[in-house]
Amino acid sequence: MTVRLKLHVSTAVTDNGMAVLEESTGRFFELNATGATVLTALLDGVHPQELARRLTAGTDIGVERVSADIAAFVTCLTQRGLAEADTETAHELGVIGASHGPDARAIRGDAA
Repeated sequence: MTVRLKLHVSTAVTDNGMAVLEESTGRFFELNATGATVLTALLDGVHPQELARRLTAGTDIGVERVSADIAAFVTCLTQRGLAEADTETAHELGVIGASHGPDARAIRGDAA
């Protein structure tokens, strides 16, 4: 169960979350605080389902909804060439062949 940044990608914590730099193109992306928390946890090896449980603890938000948001977030990162998920993770999250939708709002890129 692995999500990792590509070799040409670096991150920096910001006041509002995290900046993600694609070094080969100079493009950068901003993650809000939630996106930074999710990415950091996934890079630390936290299973997406466990992460969803942690994020929903003490709230009325359903684990299924947050799991779908995490999947959309990972899809967005992989489609932008910033991260990769191992085959098991990609299939479990539904990342392969998926497209990011409105729930992938934790990431905002610079002008394409």
